[in-house]
Amino acid sequence: MNGDEGETLAEIINEDDNRSIKRKLVIVGLWCTQTNPKDRPSMIKVVKMLEGKLESLHIPTKPNLSSPPRSAPKFSTSKSI
Repeated sequence: MNGDEGETLAEIINEDDNRSIKRKLVIVGLWCTQTNPKDRPSMIKVVKMLEGKLESLHIPTKPNLSSPPRSAPKFSTSKSI
């Protein structure tokens, strides 16, 4: 089998590494875009997440995209007569 007929072992390993890196970047990106700033990791934590193992990362919970309930305005648009 020559090199033109299929992927080499190095190409297969490199592809697996690329998938792992892409998955890690997506998970860290999900953490960094949490709607509540308190849920976002610090840059130090982001670096540790990117340098660590993929298996140690977990996907954050789905953010609640609805706005919190608002109280009624304390002013009126109509004139008192």
